[in-house]
Amino acid sequence: MTIENFGQFPPPASSREKEKSMAEKIREFKAGLLGKAREILGSRGAEFDEKQAGQTLKELNPREEGKGDMFADFEAAIGGEPAKLRLAGQYEENFNPDREKNYDDWDLNPREEAIRWLNREIIVNEKLEKFNKGDNISADETVEANRDIKAGDLYLLKKSREQRGDPELYGEKEGRAVAETLLNMQNNLRATDMVCEIMSENNIKTKLELEQKIFEDYFDHFDGYKENTTGTLKEVEHNIKDEIAKALERYRKTIESRQLEGHEYSLAHGNCNLETVIYTEDGKALLSDWKRAGTTQNKELSLVYDLGEIMADKLENTESLQGTDDFIKGIEKEVKEHYRQDDPAAAEAVINLAKFRSFAMCLNSLDGEKKEYALKQLREAIAMSEKI
Repeated sequence: MTIENFGQFPPPASSREKEKSMAEKIREFKAGLLGKAREILGSRGAEFDEKQAGQTLKELNPREEGKGDMFADFEAAIGGEPAKLRLAGQYEENFNPDREKNYDDWDLNPREEAIRWLNREIIVNEKLEKFNKGDNISADETVEANRDIKAGDLYLLKKSREQRGDPELYGEKEGRAVAETLLNMQNNLRATDMVCEIMSENNIKTKLELEQKIFEDYFDHFDGYKENTTGTLKEVEHNIKDEIAKALERYRKTIESRQLEGHEYSLAHGNCNLETVIYTEDGKALLSDWKRAGTTQNKELSLVYDLGEIMADKLENTESLQGTDDFIKGIEKEVKEHYRQDDPAAAEAVINLAKFRSFAMCLNSLDGEKKEYALKQLREAIAMSEKI
């Protein structure tokens, strides 16, 4: 009797059939995301362009091995105001929300890592208004969220401010505005209280557990910054990297003198770029998209990370070198003014350490005038460090 007669024992599928089966599973997964978006947005009376949503899903590339997109973002409008629905969009065929994770070994699978990122964004959005004692620093307003995977798919529905301005035209004014926002976040956000509440609510006992379950860890101290930056320098295809490695060490004393004590924290946005910084009609720079938010134990190093990220993004992704130079000068002026009475040396440390990391990070991808500009900035920062 041939094997085909045994229905419970089908012949092995060919490789082509296996690929087709996986493709079908991906299509079903995307259809599920679309259905969830329709359900959530419909329940809020949101205007929802399904054709555009279909294109979003067409471009989504969720893969088992974790190399695809982690989220599906659906554009919408609530009461005429722009809104965005973010759903965990990472496909994981064998995902099990009840499995016990070994955080000590960091064994998160791709789906769990996507959930960690989205969970973080939801938590930060919920906490900013409570713990920020100054002006609002977020462009996002949480409308509805679910961060309990056992209660269904994770999602965040938020209203977002509209971007006012063309990044190509950003200059000194916009540079000063984003620096002011990041400085205010360090001064006005009670980050330690916020982190302690998050730890309590999520039954987190240690800093390591905090990092593994929720926040990124952005170099808590100077040695962490140095290790991160020198790792980047190893990839730089220019002999200036040796000079940078020596120069950044000259700022150690200044940074270490401003280290937070005990279990104090500051917050880094972690994803500060031309899309996530929203400029309003009255010229304010607000922060959106907190999925990469992380803690540090040094406010100056939080600034180094975030300011460096947006400096590099402005250089890489806009064409006007004059506009980039004006933007960076605006950042420098705001930082120097902020530290003028407190500690001028801290201003120089923040600015130059941000440049060392950010321009070295993007140097290999630049060419022509942009590369020469980055090298000029780096050489000037090195020369300044030699005067310490």
